[in-house]
Amino acid sequence: MRFDEINVAICDDDENIIKILYNHLEKYKEKKACSFNVSTYLSGEELLESSFLNECDLLLLDIEMCSINGIELAHIIRENQKENLQIIFISSYDKYMKEMFDVHPFNYLTKPISENKFFDALDKYIRYCRKTRTVFTYKVGREIYRIKYKDILYFESTKRIINIYAKEDIYSFYGKLDEVELEVLEKCFYRIHQSYLVNPEYIRTYSPRSVTLENGFTIPISAKYKSNFLQMQVEQ
Repeated sequence: MRFDEINVAICDDDENIIKILYNHLEKYKEKKACSFNVSTYLSGEELLESSFLNECDLLLLDIEMCSINGIELAHIIRENQKENLQIIFISSYDKYMKEMFDVHPFNYLTKPISENKFFDALDKYIRYCRKTRTVFTYKVGREIYRIKYKDILYFESTKRIINIYAKEDIYSFYGKLDEVELEVLEKCFYRIHQSYLVNPEYIRTYSPRSVTLENGFTIPISAKYKSNFLQMQVEQ
């Protein structure tokens, strides 16, 4: 699974908890091949003053903090920041459940935070990202590029090169088609060949042996993927 860097903020007034969460993120990154850009904060005031908040995708937020608590902080963030910032609350108690609903948290974890429960929460977040993302991202060197899924006709794998055939142009990067397939699975791209992933929105005609796209290009359907592809056509 490939994702461009996910910006994660950890806000907790306990440095030990911050270290635990940071280590959990590092282990998850190694296990799942994700990329995190992590920034840590010891108070809500410190977080609010940070420019990183504007770029943040996921906030791991302690509720019981001095001065301004996590729920109060979440209200301020929801009033002033982008709605797609997801918040995972962290607390030693369950008594805040009703208060949390107003700020639409993504998840809730209780202390002590087990690695398994933390990994489950991140798995859920990654699945959410897959479903809600409208763009495919890829890297060329240190640069990150984005292209809308709706503009992609198909992906082609040639050795270690992935070619993206879009409406207006062809883009290339180093990668594996199996990893691309995992990322676009929720977007319903069809694997019809060892070397091809196709956007069904651009299939003009098809037979048991091949599909023809709106641009006139014909792609073969291999025996390995034929039955699955034909079944999906029946179910549409």
